[in-house]
Amino acid sequence: MTIIYEIKNYAIHSVNYVCDSQETMDAAIEKKININGIFIIGTIDDANKILETNQKNYLDQKSEMFTALKGEVLNNGDILWSSADLSLEQQNTDIPYSIFDPNKGTHTNVVGLQNALDTQNNIKNDFLIFSGLNSYITHTSIPEPLTIKAQ
Repeated sequence: MTIIYEIKNYAIHSVNYVCDSQETMDAAIEKKININGIFIIGTIDDANKILETNQKNYLDQKSEMFTALKGEVLNNGDILWSSADLSLEQQNTDIPYSIFDPNKGTHTNVVGLQNALDTQNNIKNDFLIFSGLNSYITHTSIPEPLTIKAQ
């Protein structure tokens, strides 16, 4: 049986194809399913590793979208917000943070570093889902070539 795992690679504007055999890869290339695709022979484990790498690279490329603010509570109860890099913050349970969600265009306010990290990770996972990069497509036959239809 033919198996091809198709994994989006937005960081380099391409698609990775993991084929189960040289024969499958040759047939896919011959059929020109994607002339810009990157083809390898591998297994589901290879597909999972490539997906993980593609996710990381895409999130790194879009890192400016995932911002966090750190709050300082003033004596009058107001909060003074400043940019924060959560990876450099000291563990705490009492500092307010505001995490930007690029999918919704809103901020989520939380207290404590672990809550901020968890919120930001959830937002990144939602972004991968929204982008279609949360999983790969499994084909059991050679897919049809990509075509662009004129409007």
